[in-house]
Amino acid sequence: MELSEIRSNVPEITKDTVMQKVITLDQFLEYTREIAPRIDISGCASKASDAAPYTNNMEQAYETLRLDYKGTAYKKLVENNGDMYVMRFTSNYCPSNSEYPKMDGSEPWNIPPCTGTGFTGSGEHLVPEYTYGRGREISDGAIYKIDANGQEIMVAFWNYDHFENVK
Repeated sequence: MELSEIRSNVPEITKDTVMQKVITLDQFLEYTREIAPRIDISGCASKASDAAPYTNNMEQAYETLRLDYKGTAYKKLVENNGDMYVMRFTSNYCPSNSEYPKMDGSEPWNIPPCTGTGFTGSGEHLVPEYTYGRGREISDGAIYKIDANGQEIMVAFWNYDHFENVK
């Protein structure tokens, strides 16, 4: 069976599907600032059920999700055994199975290690990925900080229309 056929048989995303995206510390700070917090999702994400088992620390996420693209902020975190931030969210916008990074160079993430197949380029795990384009509204979620040992702590939660830091 070819990857395109496998991809077309992946269950569709619904507004209740929990998605996951690794974010930088700077992005976390954008989402949780008190004045004009960021409230949208853009770029690439995967279903949390597909990605979470293989992203227990930054090194594992770097490989599984192929976060080793040119200019990545994640390389330094891997080299220093650093913590990572993971946003798990829902959205009323539901990308279809045909909405995934293509190898056309139209977006910064559409270059290698992008595979253009709808799956991350992991050598070990077949993880479907989706694109949200720019500025798709979040409807619910939480942000977690995960350390090098896989300890996961919720650091922010969705409070009606924005993320709020856990006190």
